[in-house]
Amino acid sequence: MRNEQNKGGIIRIYAVTVGDLLNADYSACLDLMPVNDYGSTTTVYFFDRSSPYPTQLTIDAPHFDTTKYKALQISKKYGKKK
Repeated sequence: MRNEQNKGGIIRIYAVTVGDLLNADYSACLDLMPVNDYGSTTTVYFFDRSSPYPTQLTIDAPHFDTTKYKALQISKKYGKKK
């Protein structure tokens, strides 16, 4: 998502399901996700595949219904400011 003037950082939000909770490598998954410079952010919400999880996210925080779904892990990475 970018602002209306198509300037500034890009906000990326992902939901990922996890099948093997004991061996999940959240950092490795985050490293595979894109991020741009200029103050961009990438946020990944990890959910247990065997529990209910959202199939859509919204741009407005908290990005999903927290009364219905519980994230196992929330990971973020940030682009460089240039």
